[in-house]
Amino acid sequence: MKLTWNADELPDGNVDLQIVHEDGEMERIVLRLPPLAPRQEMIEAALRSIVHERQAAQGRLYKEHAVLRARIDALQANADLLQAHSKRRKAATPPILAELFISFLAPKNSAQGLLGDLQELFQKNAERYGTKQARQKYWIEVARSFGPLLWQWLKRVGFFTVLIDYFRSKFGF
Repeated sequence: MKLTWNADELPDGNVDLQIVHEDGEMERIVLRLPPLAPRQEMIEAALRSIVHERQAAQGRLYKEHAVLRARIDALQANADLLQAHSKRRKAATPPILAELFISFLAPKNSAQGLLGDLQELFQKNAERYGTKQARQKYWIEVARSFGPLLWQWLKRVGFFTVLIDYFRSKFGF
């Protein structure tokens, strides 16, 4: 490690040590020396100490870098395994019985739209909450739409007409 340095004596008897490292970083240290201490030897000792600290720090950084690189590689390998596993895993699908229920009750012109909307909602819930909870939420949505769909189905099938005809025949209306 190469250093260039300059030492200036301050009026209070201390030494102002300016050090320029080979990477261009500049460091300034004020050495507080005893009055009769050998100044040149103390400055050289301080420089040796700084070089030693820098080299030790670089060694620690290299070791830490190697450890971090190993962790990054392990995390990348785990991420690759998870990605491969998720590709192999089948996509979550809504409950088939609930889809059959909707397709039976809903009118033909709106059944596909309703099933498409429920499918989108299911996929979002599956990503957000997991497949199990997404299935529960799907069934809740199907249950919420039961009343309106049943009413439409009864009107479409003509149930009320049959019911009215039955009461007319029985009671003579």
